[in-house]
Amino acid sequence: MRYLLPVLLLLTACTHQRPDSLDEISLSTTEGKTWNGTDLSSHAATVFIFFAPQCPLSENYCLQTNVLQAQYHSEGVQFFAVIPGALFSSEEINDFLQRYQLDVPVLLDPDKYLCDVLGATITPEAFLTDPAGQTLYSGAIDNWAVDLGKKREVVTEFYLRDAIDAILQKQPVPISKTTAVGCYIE
Repeated sequence: MRYLLPVLLLLTACTHQRPDSLDEISLSTTEGKTWNGTDLSSHAATVFIFFAPQCPLSENYCLQTNVLQAQYHSEGVQFFAVIPGALFSSEEINDFLQRYQLDVPVLLDPDKYLCDVLGATITPEAFLTDPAGQTLYSGAIDNWAVDLGKKREVVTEFYLRDAIDAILQKQPVPISKTTAVGCYIE
């Protein structure tokens, strides 16, 4: 019984409080800067797209992410690529960013705090939040990827783009959730 208190204290000290909301999260970028969830309030909306350097669909969506950022940056929408977990080395991440010319700020989420708060499970998977940190859209960027190994020749649904347009026009998001297709976040 006399060892119970020290064990409980040790367990309490070793467990980190997982954040419950975006404003409790602070992450590093690949450039060594710090991003805080409290920064959301200074933008019309924020897009987080989860990527994995070894996921073929992540590779395929780098260009589309760049296009969306270029289209909406002047409207006050900020974009982040997010690398979840600690499986990838700095070299693998940098190689991925250079090879596929991903041109948005990249957040490193080694403890998967952002994954947990947003509910991310797949790469690529997109989340659109308002300035208060509420998720207004989550899921696929568009309907190009039907299933692993199955892709449409022509994209017919632009879920993320339509959600951003709705927010900027102060309208309800037409589709707030879709199922992302890709690689599971480990």
